[in-house]
Amino acid sequence: MSSAARSLYVFGIYAIVVGAGLLLTPNLVLNALGFPPAPDGWVRVVGALAFFVGIYHTTAARNEFLPYIRVSVLARVGFAAILTTLVAFAQMPKPTLLLPAAEFVAAVWTWFALRASAVEPAHATAG
Repeated sequence: MSSAARSLYVFGIYAIVVGAGLLLTPNLVLNALGFPPAPDGWVRVVGALAFFVGIYHTTAARNEFLPYIRVSVLARVGFAAILTTLVAFAQMPKPTLLLPAAEFVAAVWTWFALRASAVEPAHATAG
């Protein structure tokens, strides 16, 4: 597995774990992030989405699907920016910043891995 694929695979596992936590024990996860208990099922919907996005990530990584790996960098940075903006405008509690921090760090890891693989010298065999 390439380093770019590996970085997305690891992030996919993270998304699966967080998604499963929000789906199965939402109030435990919400409490850790500084949120009040969830009065309805929307947090479980978000958990299901995160869980299945994690499955997309791990599947794309295992199959070295480069277009998906590339676009995941932009999507994760965008998602991190939106969450950070929501915290900045007091729409989300400050501990929520753990989520965009993880998104951003993982996206940067993938970006650097993609750049490194793009500039690796080809090992030409002279004939």
